[in-house]
Amino acid sequence: MTSDPSPPVDEPDDLAALDPVTREAVAWLVRLRSGTHTAQDEHDYDAWKSADPSHLAAAERAAQLWDMLGRAFDSTPSDRTKKVTPRLPVVAFALAGSTALLIGSAVLGPPSSWFADESTGVGERRTVVLADGSQIDLDTRTSFDVAEGGRRITLHTGQIFVTVARDPTRPFLVQSGQGHVRALGTAFDVRRDGETTSVAVTESAVRVTALNSADQMSVVDVSAGQQTSYTPQTGALPPRPAELQTATAWRKGELRFDGRPLGEVMTELSRYRRGAVVFTDDSLRRLPVTGVFRLENIDSVLNAIAVLAPVKVWRFPYLTVIQHEVRQRPPPR
Repeated sequence: MTSDPSPPVDEPDDLAALDPVTREAVAWLVRLRSGTHTAQDEHDYDAWKSADPSHLAAAERAAQLWDMLGRAFDSTPSDRTKKVTPRLPVVAFALAGSTALLIGSAVLGPPSSWFADESTGVGERRTVVLADGSQIDLDTRTSFDVAEGGRRITLHTGQIFVTVARDPTRPFLVQSGQGHVRALGTAFDVRRDGETTSVAVTESAVRVTALNSADQMSVVDVSAGQQTSYTPQTGALPPRPAELQTATAWRKGELRFDGRPLGEVMTELSRYRRGAVVFTDDSLRRLPVTGVFRLENIDSVLNAIAVLAPVKVWRFPYLTVIQHEVRQRPPPR
């Protein structure tokens, strides 16, 4: 068991409470404090605020947030990413605007994970060897319990890679959500994202059994080079070819993306970095990103994204703001 009996508390990672109009107002303030704004920008912002009462209210909310950030944006960036330090250390708390966000499962994880036998923190990866000789690699923010002499794992959060010690007399089980993965001797990856569990097999085969919300049982056999997933709504889906290099890249300290939307990329990066992400425009979430990134320095990944995509990335403690890159117009001839 872990030595600390208290549940882990992380900073909030989801700013869904920040509505789109307020995000747009924040984008205006970013532009006006960038050091490159014009008098026309100020005029356009005044016109935007006057266009709708909701705009004016959003501008007032954004101004309050700005006061909490201090004058963090009030300097001209030297490149497309800028690391700045606000006055208040936990900016995301104020941006969330809801105490419920602070105590929700996205912050603390499910209660079953608070006293887990094995767990990792934000950005931590490590390996444990069970009593039966099986080896488990833990990714960031992962927690699980161990039972039956190491032959049953209950995965609460995160991602594990299991190399099973062969024992034909005792099957090895990984319980996750409303299903489980059964193996006699194999190597496979299991990831739990809320109600969704994904399984990718690198060696031999496993049997995945899942119960859906209608109490219907589904069973699929997954061979090496294949993957499946299950949720309470779908049950276990038919096996399909797996991108094993992508699914297991985290074991080498890498993340691989091939045309993945920027919103999904930032969600993945948030697993390895404390804090929240705000897109000033939802269209930015759909920008495709392709590349192989090292996890040792997440800030360098953000720098790379700012080069690969037409965006500017602003980094605060516990907060990352992503906006459209404002390209300077060439001077007239």
